[in-house]
Amino acid sequence: MPLLHVNGVRVHYSDQGRGDPVILVHTGISSGSQWRAMGADLADSWRCLAIDLHDRGGTDPWPGPTPISVDDDAVLVLALAAESGPAHLVGHSWGAVVGLRAVLAEPSAFTSLTLVEPPLYPLLLERGEADVLEPLQADVEQFLKHIDEGRQAEGWRHFVDLQNGAGTWQGLSHDKRQEFIAMSAAARDKYDAMYQNPTRGADLGRLDLPTLVLWGSATAAHDVRLCQIVLECIPGSRGQAHPRCRARQPHEPPPGSGGGAAPAPRAFQPAGPAIDRAAEFSMPTLHVNGACVHYSDQGHGDPVILVHNGISSGSQWRAMSAHLEDSWRLLAIDLYDRGDSDPWPGPRAPSLDDDAALLAALAATVGPAHLVGHSYGGAVAVQAALASAASFASLVLLEPQLYPVLVELGEAEILAEKQALSEGFLRRLEDGREAEGWRFFVDHFNGPGTWQGLSQARRQEFIAMSATARQKYDAMYASTTVRADLENITLSTTVLWGGQTAAYDLRLCQVVLEAIPGSRGDAIPGAGHMSPLSHPEAVAAALRRHLERNRGLA
Repeated sequence: MPLLHVNGVRVHYSDQGRGDPVILVHTGISSGSQWRAMGADLADSWRCLAIDLHDRGGTDPWPGPTPISVDDDAVLVLALAAESGPAHLVGHSWGAVVGLRAVLAEPSAFTSLTLVEPPLYPLLLERGEADVLEPLQADVEQFLKHIDEGRQAEGWRHFVDLQNGAGTWQGLSHDKRQEFIAMSAAARDKYDAMYQNPTRGADLGRLDLPTLVLWGSATAAHDVRLCQIVLECIPGSRGQAHPRCRARQPHEPPPGSGGGAAPAPRAFQPAGPAIDRAAEFSMPTLHVNGACVHYSDQGHGDPVILVHNGISSGSQWRAMSAHLEDSWRLLAIDLYDRGDSDPWPGPRAPSLDDDAALLAALAATVGPAHLVGHSYGGAVAVQAALASAASFASLVLLEPQLYPVLVELGEAEILAEKQALSEGFLRRLEDGREAEGWRFFVDHFNGPGTWQGLSQARRQEFIAMSATARQKYDAMYASTTVRADLENITLSTTVLWGGQTAAYDLRLCQVVLEAIPGSRGDAIPGAGHMSPLSHPEAVAAALRRHLERNRGLA
């Protein structure tokens, strides 16, 4: 997934296919991943750029002191168009409103416009048709009332069942419900911003881009009426309803919009610091056992596969990678059900070996790679190295969670603190006290009061990982790896640990060092267990020393 820096915000977008660029802008509570299936159908002829707006997907939150506006998100779209060159623009719902603001601000940056049910509600008010909005407003006000009163689950049940049919919420997994609940603050901000949108009919009348307006034939009356108004206002625009659709599949750029070179856009100058293009960065996919598996691809040189801890994603390596991308090709994978990767598709709970198979699949696409695993990812990396040693050039383990090895060696007593922590955490999750459990966990690893200082949205992100945390814990303790297996690892290996880490993790690193022939060890001064996040530069320096010693093996 490529990266832009806009006014101090890291902005992520996927880059799929080849041809003229098409910028895809998602709904208010979704992310660029909503376009994944549709992008696959267009990638043979078009370069599809699906952006994550502020605080969605992999993009940083809106940093301003005031609530976000449509123009704040439009700045990100303009930045991407300045990077890609003149682009077709496709926006859905909130994304259509954002896209319109971008086109109105810089029309020469775009070659065509597709609007999928744009919620330009002020246009209905401008035309004296507020009565058309009454059913929507009643539903939204009830939804937001639940959110404002702290009854997020009830509010989202009302919203999801209204949009998708009665009983839909009940059929969602616990994790999926928590993902919706985590979007509560964003939903409130986007609703307010939509009604404060300054776009009027006269603004639409100034557009001269080829424009297509799409709606579902089964969509709500207010959305159909808005699409009719937009068609009336934008000169030469065309409309199309998709049969049986409540929320349509977005369309390719309109025919006749040109496909050849377009005039270069005028330079985009946002308010504040100029746009800083980050290093080359993409996010390809693998298909493994029917699951779509994502990984970032950053830098140039011998390949290095980075494996995250159990409840994180490949993005945990972002800060550290900035210190290595000058000399190494860094491939940060999202394991099953983390980041943008699909959930584990099997009928049973996933194991370390299931995640390890993803590393072998990635190595098969890039050639023998250096392998770096942290925490749970360290245990996964060990399984991959044992199963597919020829796929890897060397091995780095950052506090690998191979706890059954300590039990095997008769040192279970040193795990008492760890087990008490884990059991206290998991008991709260199983009792339905997820927020209390995550406060207990986060404050333990990051210091008292850390949880209290997190935003509501960030807390909900942790809560949404509750089922995953249980699965990873079970998978770690179900590991069959024993000390004798470690003695069979022939890869050049470095073991890293934080200088301030827990006694059980330090002891485990000592055991691994003693077991793997010829392995080396190194401490990250001042760090605890989460060193890739807390001390990215120091971890990068330790990795660079290891990689330089093993250069040319990949």
